[in-house]
Amino acid sequence: EFIGPLLVAVITGHEWRERVGIVIAVCGIMLLASASIHSSVSPHFLIGLFAILVGGSMWGLYIVSGRMLAKSSHAIDRVSVAALIGWLLQSVVLAVPAVQHVISPKPEATWAARPGGSFALLALMLVIAICASFFPTLLDQVLLKRVTSAKYSVMQALYPAIAVIIGMGFGEIPTLTDIAGIILVMFAVVVTFSGDHNPV
Repeated sequence: EFIGPLLVAVITGHEWRERVGIVIAVCGIMLLASASIHSSVSPHFLIGLFAILVGGSMWGLYIVSGRMLAKSSHAIDRVSVAALIGWLLQSVVLAVPAVQHVISPKPEATWAARPGGSFALLALMLVIAICASFFPTLLDQVLLKRVTSAKYSVMQALYPAIAVIIGMGFGEIPTLTDIAGIILVMFAVVVTFSGDHNPV
């Protein structure tokens, strides 16, 4: 998934710190992903890999276009319009089944058995929408206005490291390889921003 962001960093990075940070981040991500790659024996592995490559490419495109948007005037307004268009496109496919399952939930839906389950589900969906889309997109625009695309791309390497840390809360104990990957990723971000007088 980080092929897109890392390609953006490779292409747009000009400072030596950015290039060194990219190399270190790649090593860290490879360590974090190694367990998943070695355990992938599903016959659908290639389909999943293709989907990941497409997703990574779109993520890279998001960074480049987001940087251009952040430097323009009325950036937040334009992002809001883009998010609305994305919501409309998704709703064509997802709106009908989503509403249908809220109104007539499946028998195995545990949330439906609770009093006020539908309202609780809608409230949870609202919280997820705000925390997973609204605030991150807003923060992206603030960051992309202050840092280069290359530096922002290296920062994305923090995601798998954060995922491992969150996994610990669910009882997933990181291996020594995971810990080494996290350390490399953190170090990559430090190296990339070490020359900034006003780091984010």
